[in-house]
Amino acid sequence: SSKEVNNNIEELDSIINTFSILLKSMQDSGINDNFHNFLQSEGSLLHLVNTNNKTKSIKISSYDGYKFLCDFHTERTPSMIVYNYTNRTYCYGCGAAFDLVHYLMEYERIDYHQALWILAKVYMIDIKKNPLKEDNSLVKKYQESLLNDPYRELLIKGKERLENYSIGNRLHYEYNCAMDKFNHDLLLIERIRNGKHINYKKKKEQVFKLTIN
Repeated sequence: SSKEVNNNIEELDSIINTFSILLKSMQDSGINDNFHNFLQSEGSLLHLVNTNNKTKSIKISSYDGYKFLCDFHTERTPSMIVYNYTNRTYCYGCGAAFDLVHYLMEYERIDYHQALWILAKVYMIDIKKNPLKEDNSLVKKYQESLLNDPYRELLIKGKERLENYSIGNRLHYEYNCAMDKFNHDLLLIERIRNGKHINYKKKKEQVFKLTIN
């Protein structure tokens, strides 16, 4: 009937309006897939996992794969590997696989935007309209662990291990990526320790200028 059609049109208009408001809110705050990718390159999944994980003896495989007991199922032998330079993890026991943002979402049981806001605060990346404060409990938890010695020691251990690789192995693409990531993460610690913020908007504009040039 015409009444049912009108009701359906009104419901559709309401859905479209709600979606438009949400999209504008995301755009105004700087939250989008580009920011997700920026966090993926700027942050450290190894840092997040090491904050939460209780594995006593963490072994390294390949160039920069850190073996942990899985955070998402019970096991006695570590089967969750964090690949540092790709900022991804995979558990060979239960199949759990995450990047930086989705690991935080799953472990802390928070939504996508909360994860982005928290990571922006932890890594001192300034975005428009971040509703979180520096004294947020999760921000404090991850930022304090970033500046603690155990995480830095993991990075140094991995970097020194790479430095002992043979000349032949150093020619591999993965070697250079892994070494660059270790250096980046050590500099990240110093940046946070010194209280230096990154303005995401300006950083994005710089990358855009480099791309078109």
